[in-house]
Amino acid sequence: MQTITTQDGVSLNVMRLNTLKIVVAGGNDAERAAVRTALAEITEPKLEIADPSASPSASSANGAGTEVVMMVLGDEPEGWPTQLRDWAGREPRPPLVALISSHSAETVRMALRAGAEEVLVLPVDSNELTRCLVKISETHQGAGLSRSTTLSLVSVAGGVGVSSLTAALAFAIRRLTNKQVALVDLGLQCAALAAILDIEPEHSISELADPTSAIDSIRLESVLCKHDSGLQLLAAPKRIEEAEMISAATVATTLKLMDELLDHLPRNPVKWAVSASSFGKPSILAPFAALLKRPET
Repeated sequence: MQTITTQDGVSLNVMRLNTLKIVVAGGNDAERAAVRTALAEITEPKLEIADPSASPSASSANGAGTEVVMMVLGDEPEGWPTQLRDWAGREPRPPLVALISSHSAETVRMALRAGAEEVLVLPVDSNELTRCLVKISETHQGAGLSRSTTLSLVSVAGGVGVSSLTAALAFAIRRLTNKQVALVDLGLQCAALAAILDIEPEHSISELADPTSAIDSIRLESVLCKHDSGLQLLAAPKRIEEAEMISAATVATTLKLMDELLDHLPRNPVKWAVSASSFGKPSILAPFAALLKRPET
């Protein structure tokens, strides 16, 4: 893990990132220079800026191994697929970041349809640029990450001490191994772990339920609550109505990302009977069942 500080002074912990090789293409000299200036302000991940005049064939021939192509697209969307085609046809295909001048949702969709994986609006915001590059870097090296140990504690009835056992287990693992330990409170109706840890979380898992925003390590880090012991908590919602917003897909994506970032991950899942009545959607139990696997013995 390493710490990244954004332009607004917020420190975030993300996985250690490899160096990204960047080619800035398209647009005019002034537009490319502005993008390179924004890239020069990025301290993490480490960047290596390639010759902006390099063509796909030249880059391939000289072994540059470009990992990210940032393409300044023109004013005519009809020509965007042609601008991106040469780079999209390379093997391996580099991530393509489209840089456009319009803020409209329609132009963003058109850039994505043209072949871009990420879209940023000119002039480039430094924080958005950092988020984009961190996401790309994590995706590239995600396959080689060592996985964490994930423990799921489940009960079929309430009041049997699952939340207390979860907290005690997390404290013990932290004390004995001195590794990162996070708790995920999926008791969405009661938020028991926050009470047991005697903390008042400012954020909860409900803030990750926005379907219009992807869940990445920076966004996840921003909603984790830190305990004095070193434990981290992804708290349950404070209000029952917020629990209605949390889907199985949100939980699955969140746990997968936390599994990549942390050493140990005790989960305190919802009780099955409460889950069905809480969500009013019995079908949501099927995806949860796949997540709450018993630890191997």
